[in-house]
Amino acid sequence: MVEAAAVEAAGGRTAEEDMVYSEYTEKMRSMFPECRLPRKVFRHGPRDPRLAHLFFRVVPAAVTATAGPENDSSGNVVKTISGKLRIFYDNSEPEETEETAAETVLSNATVEEDDDDDANATSAVVEKFRVTVSWIRRGLKKGTSERLMLDSVTVPRFSRRWLAFDVLPAVKEWSRPRERGHGHGNWANLGLIVEVESAGMRRLAAEEYIVLRNCTVGSEGT
Repeated sequence: MVEAAAVEAAGGRTAEEDMVYSEYTEKMRSMFPECRLPRKVFRHGPRDPRLAHLFFRVVPAAVTATAGPENDSSGNVVKTISGKLRIFYDNSEPEETEETAAETVLSNATVEEDDDDDANATSAVVEKFRVTVSWIRRGLKKGTSERLMLDSVTVPRFSRRWLAFDVLPAVKEWSRPRERGHGHGNWANLGLIVEVESAGMRRLAAEEYIVLRNCTVGSEGT
């Protein structure tokens, strides 16, 4: 889920000026990933099945004669101030069996303490995975694209929690008004990529660790 916050300043003043006088309206909106990727978006997506490709349908406002790049059709100044991607990491610790318990004992027996003063102390090292979110944005040449890493967090391997990523640059680009007759806004939206890596930087199947979308039978696709 992507959460975007924008401020709308009425009249001819800029959003910054209205924020000083607290004369602005803050709007929040939530967007959920589509179950089916548009063909154009799919073509620019990753070929590695371990990576997750998310697409959020954002409809940019059209630029009119009275509305500039950061204005809506009513002439109000609109400025996107935050954009967060929230995904749920779901990887519970498996139930311990006699076999896994034996492996744990063997693993702990091989750990050696470097500090002689603390040789009898035991320390539990929590293995962590890294989750990274990248933005697929259009390239300099027509029909090309490139990836830009936006945010990354580490999370204990066995845990269940919400993760938040800063994706403001992508949300701002997706929300920019486009001139009539130009597909700037749509072409700029090629989605996000989610990658999960082990502590040894080994790429894992993202959809095995994080809940990305609800595409159960009966849910609408695009």
